[in-house]
Amino acid sequence: MFDGITTGEEHESGIGPLIEEEFLMYEHHQREINGRSNKGWLRTMVYSLVQQLVRQDPEYYILYVAARPDHNPRLVSYPYYTEFARPGDSTIFRHVDMNIPELLATGQGGNIVQGSVSLDVETAVTGCTEIVPGMHKRLREWWADVEARSAQGEQVRAGGRVHNVTPLWRSSDAAKYGKFGCHSVCTRSMLAYEPPLFLVLTASSYAAQYSRLAVLFEIHTI
Repeated sequence: MFDGITTGEEHESGIGPLIEEEFLMYEHHQREINGRSNKGWLRTMVYSLVQQLVRQDPEYYILYVAARPDHNPRLVSYPYYTEFARPGDSTIFRHVDMNIPELLATGQGGNIVQGSVSLDVETAVTGCTEIVPGMHKRLREWWADVEARSAQGEQVRAGGRVHNVTPLWRSSDAAKYGKFGCHSVCTRSMLAYEPPLFLVLTASSYAAQYSRLAVLFEIHTI
């Protein structure tokens, strides 16, 4: 879809340099709130030209429909900001993009898919999205372990629409379910689709970003 956004000899043609200029423009106009780092998020970039281009791509839309468990073809675009992490940015977090007890009890949010388009090359060394492979099959089992620890007196936050996994994940969980790792490394222009029960327990690495990383997040939902 793209020639890439990194400038240089291999990207002198095509729309790559234009995409990069757009990222840089939005970055220039974004400020830090109360002097706090934006942690690699470009929260002012929501309706850029490149984002509109991706939203209108019929193949991207079709893949969204195919990735949804209910295959609902009647979706609307949910605007979301971009990632434009620089070396030194703290980008690490571990989360599930929904309320886990509500999902397990009612299925609420079970058809939501988050899609992304990587515009820079990820590697396990410079930074990537970490996952625990196979957790989509064992989410209910893991949450039962969390609730059992809560019954024994361990404090477990109820969570809102997004569950922070960091205070919940234990070394015993890693031994039982597997460790976080860069099992989903994206190359430039690669699409990634994350159904809620497929790539659950995801994390962005690292505590300090090693190289620049630009990602578009385009979400179609009902």
